Amino acid sequence: MNKMIQQRIADAVLTSYQSSVNDFRTTLLPFVVSLTGVEKQGIRVMAEGREGYVRLLSRIALAHPDCLSRNDDPQLLADALDYDQHLEDLRQSLMALSELINNIQIANSKDIMQYADHYGASLQVGRSGNSSLDSAMHEIDDWNKRYGVKKAATDATANNAAPDNQQ
Repeated sequence: MNKMIQQRIADAVLTSYQSSVNDFRTTLLPFVVSLTGVEKQGIRVMAEGREGYVRLLSRIALAHPDCLSRNDDPQLLADALDYDQHLEDLRQSLMALSELINNIQIANSKDIMQYADHYGASLQVGRSGNSSLDSAMHEIDDWNKRYGVKKAATDATANNAAPDNQQ
């Protein structure tokens, strides 16, 4: 079998990192802002294309604080932009980490299905001479009836389907 996963991450390492991620999540909880879908729809945010505008405006406000209202502090906007940059840096790191984990999981899943296909075929062959195995495989038969998709049935359905734009 041609396995994609050549070396596994040790269970202790995975458990340790999972614990660290959970601890970090717990640390973030006091700072979380919960927004409903409705609330999110009405918010004007610093979306793509606006960040440059806001950063330029911030630099101008910092250079000309005397032109703002007496109670306005341009450093508040500068600090909020710095905070946003830290959050974005963290988000990008987490997305990159998530992509790495996703790729490892896909490769492992491919290996799992390769094992399942190989073992399933072997067990199907062996069941003809083994009544105990045959009985055990009835549950697999039921699973395949419910969830299995036969390629021939799918191809036949696709070939009999009428094109969307017939004239």
